[in-house]
Amino acid sequence: MVGAVLTCLVLVAAATIFGVVGSIIGIMALSVPVGAVVRTVLVLGTVALVLTTGYRWSRGGPRTLWLVAGLVAYVLLPAAWSGKALIATAFGWEGTLAWVVDALVWMVVVVVTVRSRPAIADERIDTSGLR
Repeated sequence: MVGAVLTCLVLVAAATIFGVVGSIIGIMALSVPVGAVVRTVLVLGTVALVLTTGYRWSRGGPRTLWLVAGLVAYVLLPAAWSGKALIATAFGWEGTLAWVVDALVWMVVVVVTVRSRPAIADERIDTSGLR
């Protein structure tokens, strides 16, 4: 559980940093769509990398816990509050529609990443209280 919480916090920090980097690249290219695409690629790559690393570091655990950690990270992401976290701004979408589209893209990456991890069984981890 501690690994999932730490992974969630690192995920928020890393996605924020790489989101800013992608936005700066878009500003330098003088193009909102270019910035949105670069930001999306950087952030989603970061999501996959951080989730994979956190999952390995904490030796697995229930996959539901990792899916929830990914969802909570999106909700805590400051860029998500304004609907500017991922690709929706490239299409000119704003508000709730942008938030929902970005959340769906984010969750697809989280689900694919978590489901692609092999189940790691460690008898020292007591998951009986999480069921």
